[in-house]
Amino acid sequence: MADMIDKFKDDTIMKDSVSVTMVNAFGKKELAVDAKGVFLDALSAFWSSFYDSCSNGEDERVPAIRHDFQLAEWESVGRILVKGYQQLKFFPVKLNKAFIVAALFGEGEVTDVMLLNSFLGYLSRDERELVSISIDNKLSEEQQEEWIEFLDRYNCKTIPKPEKVRSVILEIAHREIIQYPLYIVESWSSPLTVMRQCLPTPSHVNELFDKAKPTNKKVLALLYSSPVNSAQREAVSYLQRYIRGLDEEKLTKLLRFCTGSTMICVQRIALEFTNLDGMARRPVGHTCGSVLELPVTYKSYPEFREEMNSILSSHYWEMDFL
Repeated sequence: MADMIDKFKDDTIMKDSVSVTMVNAFGKKELAVDAKGVFLDALSAFWSSFYDSCSNGEDERVPAIRHDFQLAEWESVGRILVKGYQQLKFFPVKLNKAFIVAALFGEGEVTDVMLLNSFLGYLSRDERELVSISIDNKLSEEQQEEWIEFLDRYNCKTIPKPEKVRSVILEIAHREIIQYPLYIVESWSSPLTVMRQCLPTPSHVNELFDKAKPTNKKVLALLYSSPVNSAQREAVSYLQRYIRGLDEEKLTKLLRFCTGSTMICVQRIALEFTNLDGMARRPVGHTCGSVLELPVTYKSYPEFREEMNSILSSHYWEMDFL
């Protein structure tokens, strides 16, 4: 992450097309030529690291102030955000939607509904359920203590009456999503001027998020194949079954394995078939062309699932195709 931030501190990088060479875990340059997929993979790696080290929240992340990130670093992150979208239509859709709309168009464009939904995405699942129940005034006696602890955790010193719960939650959400990251928004003001030309209204942002966030159904719809025999058809059915059962984390990893991207920014994933067997057998992703090579030598679905899980759980994928 630090290397990319350093590269984008020079704003002249925004004038040219960016190409990337990846360095593997052993410090050697990978062989893949960047025709699109390598930069996509670099962006995916950057934002994955950014979510972990520079943001708060769960399903939707809000950038968080760090003592070692000053104006130059935050401007650089803003340029990476803009360049990824300009060049590849890549956008880190795990960023909090209300935060993005406020950063692009001002907080006046953030509706109460958007702010509440974004805050629910910001919270952990248990907190999300607790807030929803509280808004509906359906807290049980056992949940009252959890509710008080939640309010205290977010520095709310009073227990609101049932009719005031929603408005208090919106106040907390505004502080967490709009107020706290204000310095970051100001640091991004120059790069985001260009982004507003690409996404001129909040409705364009909504459309972007809706299209780009991967779901099982959307990824299945990307698959393109022309099987000519029963072995190939069975391999495709294994893959489809596998995708239907994936959670969000593994689905994102599968998408990145095939396309280089953690969001949907390709028209299709082409399936090709191989006869690899034994120790050599494995699915192979070609991110430059969004191609997945699928062996047709699996004897059962559990065998296929075990091999795919092993690949997606690996922290080391080398791009070595020219």
